[in-house]
Amino acid sequence: MYASNTHHIRLATDVDAESLSRLADLTSQPRLVGRVLIAQVDGKTVAAVSVDDGRTMADPGCFIGYLLPCLRARAQALIAYEAEPSLPARMIAAIPESYRSPATERTDHVSAREPARRAAGADHRRRRVRTGGLTRSGAASVPGRS
Repeated sequence: MYASNTHHIRLATDVDAESLSRLADLTSQPRLVGRVLIAQVDGKTVAAVSVDDGRTMADPGCFIGYLLPCLRARAQALIAYEAEPSLPARMIAAIPESYRSPATERTDHVSAREPARRAAGADHRRRRVRTGGLTRSGAASVPGRS
């Protein structure tokens, strides 16, 4: 069993191009392109997987056999997350079309009244959260008592 803080998995950026080229040279494989997840141990890139085509590369000089399954699982999770519609879209799809208003067909999923509330300065929910149920003196308020 390996601790989860012994490695770091993240999407590769332009800064990681040199380390990906180093891995490609070590493994004698073509460089990974597209979206790539990399695994780092002590700040050194030791493994990578392409999210787009599933190819993997690993530094043969490091014992990182446990990292490749972690990288593959993370890549599959990214693919599954992207394939799943957003929660608001799924909730709207569950409502029969005869009950939907034209506002539910918008893609930004913001309430139709929200811009008017903000313009009027009547965002009462924000004020309630800020006070946290405390009175000005700091004592907890009890509903129905003054």
